Amino acid sequence: MGSQSREAIRQFHITKSFKDYRAVIFDMDGTLYYQLPLRLRMAGKLAAYYLRHPLRYKELLAVKTFREIRERWPEVEHNDSMKHNASVDDGSSAEQAPSLDWRQYCQTAGKLGGGATPEWVKQTVEHWMYQVPLALLPLCQDRQLARLIRTLRKRHITVIIYSDYPAVEKARALDIEPDYIFSALDADIMCLKPDPKGLSHILSVTGLSPEQALMMGDRYEKDGIAARNAGMDWLILPSSPKKRIKLLKEILHHVHDTHKG
Repeated sequence: MGSQSREAIRQFHITKSFKDYRAVIFDMDGTLYYQLPLRLRMAGKLAAYYLRHPLRYKELLAVKTFREIRERWPEVEHNDSMKHNASVDDGSSAEQAPSLDWRQYCQTAGKLGGGATPEWVKQTVEHWMYQVPLALLPLCQDRQLARLIRTLRKRHITVIIYSDYPAVEKARALDIEPDYIFSALDADIMCLKPDPKGLSHILSVTGLSPEQALMMGDRYEKDGIAARNAGMDWLILPSSPKKRIKLLKEILHHVHDTHKG
C-alpha cells in the first residue's frame, strides 16, 4: 500500500484541473517521441555503419562515454578538477570553454585518451546524437501528444519545450510548433535537470508563476524532481505505449470538454 502510494506520487502531482494551467512544459527526449523505437533504429544505423568502417569504432565509444558522463554529470563535475579548469590547452576558444556541453566534451575526451580531443568528441556527438536521428524522429513520434499540443495552443494554453539537449531541430523534425523552446545548454541555464534553475528561468521569461505551469516528462528523477524543486506540478507519462495512449486520450477529452462554448 505504502509502496504503491509512493509510486503514484512519483507519477504525478496535479493540484488543479488541466484547463486551469496557463502553460504546459514538455520534456523532449522520451516524451515527445518514444525513445525505445528510436534507439532500435539508431542501433541498426550504427551497426551498419561500423561494420563498413570498423576502424572508426572509437566514435561509437565516444558517444557511449558522452552519454554516461551526462547522466552522471553532477557527480562527475563535483569530483573532477575540470570543474575549476574547464578550459584546457586543446585549441578551444574562450567562448567554448565555460559552456556546459564543452566541459562535457572535455570530460569525454579525457576519459577516452588516445589523442581524442574535445573538438573531435563534439563533432562525433553532434553527428550521431543531434543530426542523424532527425530523419527517424517522425517514425517514433507520440502522435497523441502532438495532437494534445495542437489542442492546447488552440485553447490559448502556452506550450513550452524544455530539454537537456538541443531541441529546436528536433521540434522541427516532429513538426511541433511550441510557443517557446529552452535547452539546458542555453546561456542563461547551463545546468541539467533535476536542477530547477532551468524551470525557474522559464517561469521568469514567460512571466508565469510556478502554480500556473505543469511539467510533463518521462522520468520522475529528472522531470518530476525538477518540477517539484521549482514548486510546480508535474505529470510523468507511462513508459508503456498502451497506458500512455489511454492517459493522453483522457486528457484530450478533458481539454476538449472543458473548453466547449
